[in-house]
Amino acid sequence: MSPALSYAQDKNTNQLNDRGQKTGFWLVLDQDGNKRYEGYFKDGHPTDTLKRYYPNGANKAIMVYDITGINVKAEIFDEAGKLRAKGNYIDKQKDRKWFFYGSRKNLMLEIEYKKDLPDGHGIRYFANGDTMERTNWKKGILHGIQLVYMEGGIKSSEYFYDMGQLDGPYLIYYPEGDLALKGAYLKKKKEGDWVYYLRGGKIDYTLSYVDGEAANKEVLDQRQKETFDHYDKVKGKIKDPGMYLSDPESYFRK
Repeated sequence: MSPALSYAQDKNTNQLNDRGQKTGFWLVLDQDGNKRYEGYFKDGHPTDTLKRYYPNGANKAIMVYDITGINVKAEIFDEAGKLRAKGNYIDKQKDRKWFFYGSRKNLMLEIEYKKDLPDGHGIRYFANGDTMERTNWKKGILHGIQLVYMEGGIKSSEYFYDMGQLDGPYLIYYPEGDLALKGAYLKKKKEGDWVYYLRGGKIDYTLSYVDGEAANKEVLDQRQKETFDHYDKVKGKIKDPGMYLSDPESYFRK
């Protein structure tokens, strides 16, 4: 017996079969007498419902096993007893769709698993329930189309991964929904024309890339110079957050 554990004293609980395996109802306590877990066993494997607890008595996990003891429906809680995740295990590995929740019980993320790795579709949510991001996974690696949204459901960007590498169209949108940038990656390097748009749909400028390098570099240099010149003109009007490190809140008051 572990020195950190004790067993409830009841002739109908915590029994072993003739092979020394747990059988029937088990109730295990920690060294302070708090319940650590309780549930039913058969031939040493949990069956039906197994509950685990925090020292404060709150639920830590509720696991519902099928007759084989391999497939499990799980609910995971924090120390305040709030549900933080639920999903399925197969042979102790996450499988199929899992749901993850915030401290306010709001759904934050749902994602498909296979053999304990993200594999399939994933969706992240804003606190208000709007979709923040749609992702696709293969064997734990980003793969396929990825979509990012602003609150209110407006798409802000769209891009593609090929087993963790950017590969394919790359699109960025203005908050109004108009296209701001259209480009493409080839094996994680920028390739072809990258077209930058003004609000309203008019083309601002185009950069042409070959193997990740801008072919018309003079256009890129000019755009960077314009950006820096603009900053030089306005930097005196912009508060430097570094000046407010000793009193960060004053940055927002002045």
